[in-house]
Amino acid sequence: MERLEYESIYGYCRVSSDEQAKNGTSLGEQKKTITKMCLYLFDKEPDGFYVDDGVSGTLDFTNRPQGKELQRNLEPNDVVLVAKLDRLIRRLSVLCHIRDDFNELNIHLFAHDILGGAESITTSKSPNVNMFVNMMGTFAEWDKEETARKLYQGKMACVEQGRHIGGGVPFGFELVKEGKHKFLKEIPEQQAIIQYVDRSLERHKANGRKTPWRSISKQIKSLYKTEIPPWKVSRIALRKLKDRASV
Repeated sequence: MERLEYESIYGYCRVSSDEQAKNGTSLGEQKKTITKMCLYLFDKEPDGFYVDDGVSGTLDFTNRPQGKELQRNLEPNDVVLVAKLDRLIRRLSVLCHIRDDFNELNIHLFAHDILGGAESITTSKSPNVNMFVNMMGTFAEWDKEETARKLYQGKMACVEQGRHIGGGVPFGFELVKEGKHKFLKEIPEQQAIIQYVDRSLERHKANGRKTPWRSISKQIKSLYKTEIPPWKVSRIALRKLKDRASV
């Protein structure tokens, strides 16, 4: 690789709020990888790090706190290092924006998983590098969508099994532990109130009343000797039946 003329060298790290600190994506692992790459390429450590913790890679740099700050401080001939391309972007359109912006300012961007970080992916004139970057960008976007799909399917499978998927325990259920998992068990008295709320809401809708929460609250107190405020009656009524055990 031809010796690169550069000004400052910065490392950029990112994790999104739903990502685990594994598979080399934790902030600590990213910093280690970037530092090693910087020492190998430039025989020095990075001049600084910009870290977006809990920020989606589908957002443009201008919508990331530290990404925006990095972009504001970059000067021509600066270098940006990332541990993996998907730490920089999770959407191909975002990669195109960053690559165009960096190329225009002659900012050199290196990713450790792109040809071992041997060539700048923003200023390289090599067709092979451009092709490989586009392929990796497409894969990063697919991986994001596939991960979201699997998480949703896993969540729905837990709900169908009656398992608790986190958050507060909804009205009508109690939390019981069986082995390693927690399950939601119906409370008959509260389930009866839920059914009454459903019937009452249908009756009030038929009469043209859209928000009869105060009236239903009074009826519950009279019939079931249980005080449920109007706002809670609203939550019980409007929550979809399939979600009542998962919200």
